[in-house]
Amino acid sequence: MCNEKNGAFTIITIDGPAGAGKSTVAKKVANILGYEYLDTGALYRAIALYLIGRKIPPVESEEMREALSNVEIFFDNERIYLGDRDVSAEIRTVEIETTVSAYAKLGAVRRKLLEIQRKIGTLGNIVADGRDMGTVVFPNAVLKIYLVAELKERAKRRWKDLRANGRDLSLAEVEAQLKKRDEEDTKRENCPLRVPDGAFVIDSTGFSADQIAEKVVGLAEKLLRTEERTNES
Repeated sequence: MCNEKNGAFTIITIDGPAGAGKSTVAKKVANILGYEYLDTGALYRAIALYLIGRKIPPVESEEMREALSNVEIFFDNERIYLGDRDVSAEIRTVEIETTVSAYAKLGAVRRKLLEIQRKIGTLGNIVADGRDMGTVVFPNAVLKIYLVAELKERAKRRWKDLRANGRDLSLAEVEAQLKKRDEEDTKRENCPLRVPDGAFVIDSTGFSADQIAEKVVGLAEKLLRTEERTNES
């Protein structure tokens, strides 16, 4: 279902707080539509890994800006690379998980990631999930989704994922981490988490990822059909 008009590719954004199911849903939607999935969370983690490896703290500095000007990050077959190094596993460590937010809120980091994300967006039809996809990165996306869920359900989902990956945290600890992350994301100075203009707000509480993906695909197909009829008239 590729759609390209006047050289512009279709972009679908899925924003929302941590644990709402954005990544899972975005992957499913991309698979159903035959689009590429833009894993923005992996990009931020890769940047954090890169800066930590160079012992650059999460504080705006000339050293950080210089380092970011030389970083090369790209995806290949759903793997993420820093230069020629596959860091798909390294970015999922406890250290990166607990420090990525400190780097993600910095203007220098966000400007670099904005450049990378928009470049990827020119390569084809994509589904992008994150916290500012529909507000900052792709404000003209054909479809914007804001995915939410109750805190306790988000915490339970994240806790199950962590347990599956061998992480031994209590459900209460995970819930506290998510609550803290919500506060940081909504109150940060650079590109705070908010509902994009024109977005469809979907509450995933009590629904499976497949059910939510089906709803998003339905919205996408309806919008694209409307665009086609408009262009034909």
